[in-house]
Amino acid sequence: MRIEFNKIIDPSVKPAGVSYATKFSSDGTYLAYGHAGSPYLTMYKRSGQDSFVRITFPTVSTIVNTICFSPNGELLALGLNSVNANNIEIYKRSGDVFTKFTTFSLLRLRIQLFLALMENTCALVIMEEALYLSIRYWETPLQN
Repeated sequence: MRIEFNKIIDPSVKPAGVSYATKFSSDGTYLAYGHAGSPYLTMYKRSGQDSFVRITFPTVSTIVNTICFSPNGELLALGLNSVNANNIEIYKRSGDVFTKFTTFSLLRLRIQLFLALMENTCALVIMEEALYLSIRYWETPLQN
């Protein structure tokens, strides 16, 4: 089987810094790019078949390690990593506008976050890397 890739036009505004997380929405319309430089997340929207344009996204306070879109593309979860705490921020999309919906704080250092967003539920798997490996599953309904 042969797979061919076609290069699309580079965005006119490129993100700053090294990438830590990148994710397409399930329909391929949006591309979220978490990176080392402020504002730490750059959001692009597909424009036609061959280009992406940057769209406005709220400022994120620290490095984004994990990105996850809900299947319908209406919710976006970000796993943030800082020296003092790890936070999960959930954003809700209306048109092309993303608004912060809620934040979950995790006061553990050195964790890996695996997020799954269903229509109205956020499932979170936490792997702690301390003296032992601990895996926890957490699920919560997302209410309006």
